[in-house]
Amino acid sequence: MSLKGQHIATDDGSNNEVIYVKDLEYLLTENRVKALNFSDIYIRYKKPSERYNKADLNYKGIVAENVGNPKSKRYRMVDGSHRASRLVKQHNRKRAYFYVITKKEFLNNVISQNNP
Repeated sequence: MSLKGQHIATDDGSNNEVIYVKDLEYLLTENRVKALNFSDIYIRYKKPSERYNKADLNYKGIVAENVGNPKSKRYRMVDGSHRASRLVKQHNRKRAYFYVITKKEFLNNVISQNNP
């Protein structure tokens, strides 16, 4: 799997801080995989679109544990919101497998986009 894309690390919509998903690849090992309830994850659910329909459900999403989010959920989605949206909306799934990273790992990978 070739990881691509970015996660907006700020909740204010400013896009000032991001995480490049490819930078997390070294963390994605089988010992980090957990079955989680979607109700425990802050996910910005997506509406059906071409990207939504092409989301490959065979790949696990990435979540960060104990990272702040607008709904105060235990986990925050970092990668896989289109896949998660399809699993919930089209397949009525309540749980799925995710790679779980720590808050420290999340914060260590945040890159500021501010111009000096």
